[in-house]
Amino acid sequence: MEHFIRAITNFDGENLYLDLLETGKHTLNIKDIIGIKIITTDQGPFMNDLFLYITDNKGNVFEIESEMPTFERIHKVFEKIPGFDYNAFIASMSSVENNEFICYKKE
Repeated sequence: MEHFIRAITNFDGENLYLDLLETGKHTLNIKDIIGIKIITTDQGPFMNDLFLYITDNKGNVFEIESEMPTFERIHKVFEKIPGFDYNAFIASMSSVENNEFICYKKE
Protein backbone atom coordinates (compact mmCIF):
# COMPACT_ATOMS: atom_id res chain seq x y z
CA MET A 1 0.00 0.00 0.00
CA GLU A 2 1.31 3.46 -0.86
CA HIS A 3 1.21 6.27 1.69
CA PHE A 4 1.86 9.97 1.22
CA ILE A 5 3.95 11.51 3.99
CA ARG A 6 2.72 14.93 5.01
CA ALA A 7 5.59 15.48 7.47
CA ILE A 8 8.48 13.80 9.21
CA THR A 9 7.79 14.78 12.79
CA ASN A 10 10.81 13.24 14.49
CA PHE A 11 13.68 10.75 14.22
CA ASP A 12 15.20 9.30 17.39
CA GLY A 13 17.97 7.27 15.76
CA GLU A 14 15.87 4.12 15.45
CA ASN A 15 12.33 5.21 14.60
CA LEU A 16 11.07 7.60 11.98
CA TYR A 17 7.88 9.31 13.13
CA LEU A 18 5.63 10.21 10.22
CA ASP A 19 2.43 12.15 9.71
CA LEU A 20 0.59 10.36 6.89
CA LEU A 21 -2.01 12.11 4.78
CA GLU A 22 -4.44 9.17 4.88
CA THR A 23 -4.12 7.79 8.39
CA GLY A 24 -2.26 10.29 10.57
CA LYS A 25 0.65 9.24 12.77
CA HIS A 26 2.85 6.26 11.89
CA THR A 27 6.13 4.95 13.32
CA LEU A 28 8.64 3.29 11.01
CA ASN A 29 11.65 1.50 12.53
CA ILE A 30 14.69 1.86 10.29
CA LYS A 31 15.39 -1.89 10.66
CA ASP A 32 12.12 -2.47 8.76
CA ILE A 33 13.27 -0.47 5.72
CA ILE A 34 14.07 -2.76 2.78
CA GLY A 35 14.35 -0.21 -0.02
CA ILE A 36 14.86 3.46 -0.78
CA LYS A 37 14.62 4.95 -4.24
CA ILE A 38 14.30 8.41 -5.71
CA ILE A 39 12.35 9.20 -8.83
CA THR A 40 13.04 12.45 -10.65
CA THR A 41 11.04 14.11 -13.42
CA ASP A 42 11.69 16.78 -16.01
CA GLN A 43 8.97 19.03 -14.52
CA GLY A 44 11.22 21.33 -12.41
CA PRO A 45 11.95 23.95 -11.35
CA PHE A 46 8.39 25.27 -11.05
CA MET A 47 6.84 21.92 -10.12
CA ASN A 48 8.07 19.31 -7.66
CA ASP A 49 10.44 17.05 -9.59
CA LEU A 50 11.92 14.76 -6.93
CA PHE A 51 10.11 12.03 -5.00
CA LEU A 52 11.64 9.69 -2.45
CA TYR A 53 10.08 6.28 -1.80
CA ILE A 54 10.78 4.17 1.29
CA THR A 55 9.59 0.53 1.26
CA ASP A 56 9.20 -1.43 4.48
CA ASN A 57 9.19 -5.18 5.11
CA LYS A 58 5.36 -5.22 5.22
CA GLY A 59 5.05 -3.97 1.63
CA ASN A 60 4.19 -0.38 2.54
CA VAL A 61 5.64 2.33 0.33
CA PHE A 62 6.01 5.81 1.82
CA GLU A 63 6.30 8.72 -0.60
CA ILE A 64 8.11 11.91 0.41
CA GLU A 65 8.17 14.95 -1.87
CA SER A 66 11.34 17.02 -1.82
CA GLU A 67 9.26 20.19 -1.42
CA MET A 68 7.91 18.96 1.91
CA PRO A 69 9.11 21.36 4.65
CA THR A 70 10.61 18.54 6.75
CA PHE A 71 12.33 16.72 3.84
CA GLU A 72 15.79 17.70 5.13
CA ARG A 73 15.25 15.52 8.21
CA ILE A 74 15.55 12.43 6.04
CA HIS A 75 19.36 12.84 5.88
CA LYS A 76 19.66 11.78 9.53
CA VAL A 77 17.89 8.52 8.63
CA PHE A 78 20.31 7.73 5.79
CA GLU A 79 23.27 8.00 8.18
CA LYS A 80 21.85 5.05 10.15
CA ILE A 81 21.34 2.71 7.19
CA PRO A 82 24.42 0.63 6.32
CA GLY A 83 24.84 0.34 2.57
CA PHE A 84 22.95 3.52 1.67
CA ASP A 85 24.26 4.72 -1.71
CA TYR A 86 25.09 8.40 -1.26
CA ASN A 87 26.39 8.62 -4.85
CA ALA A 88 22.94 7.72 -6.17
CA PHE A 89 21.36 10.20 -3.77
CA ILE A 90 23.67 13.02 -4.85
CA ALA A 91 23.13 12.19 -8.53
CA SER A 92 19.36 12.36 -8.03
CA MET A 93 19.60 15.83 -6.53
CA SER A 94 21.12 17.21 -9.73
CA SER A 95 18.93 15.26 -12.17
CA VAL A 96 16.66 17.26 -14.48
CA GLU A 97 15.34 14.24 -16.41
CA ASN A 98 12.87 11.43 -15.80
CA ASN A 99 15.00 8.91 -13.92
CA GLU A 100 15.08 6.41 -11.05
CA PHE A 101 17.89 6.12 -8.51
CA ILE A 102 18.15 3.09 -6.23
CA CYS A 103 19.75 4.34 -3.01
CA TYR A 104 19.26 1.26 -0.84
CA LYS A 105 18.12 -2.33 -1.24
CA LYS A 106 18.33 -4.66 1.75
CA GLU A 107 20.23 -7.83 0.94
